[in-house]
Amino acid sequence: MKIFTTHILNQKRRYFIDFMTRRTPRELTFKIKTTEEEISIEDYFFSEYGKRLKLLNVPCIQLKGGAQKNYLPVEVCQVYADQPMPKGLITPNMTREIVRVSNRQDPLRRFSLIKNRQKLSILRVKIWPKVLVYN
Repeated sequence: MKIFTTHILNQKRRYFIDFMTRRTPRELTFKIKTTEEEISIEDYFFSEYGKRLKLLNVPCIQLKGGAQKNYLPVEVCQVYADQPMPKGLITPNMTREIVRVSNRQDPLRRFSLIKNRQKLSILRVKIWPKVLVYN
């Protein structure tokens, strides 16, 4: 799946997702090449870009390519539109949770939500879906 980053102003960097890690930006660490210091993704983004991460309970993304593993927090990533979802990125637990949550919703409420979204799309209002967090 192709993504781009939003943490550097006026610069879109393009990457490909390898997979979602199980660890959060606070838990996931790596060594800085120049100092050999171990630093978390959260601390790195604050020291390097002055950005305090807000989604600290959401796992990071591991990127494809390169000899060194590279990670990004989800909140600095945007997915390019109109891409098919690779089966490898969706785990059986994620599928089970999506089905469970969708079956729990009242059908009339779901229909009204869809109808409201259609009305808003005619007005060109963009709606961002909530992020599901899996523990």
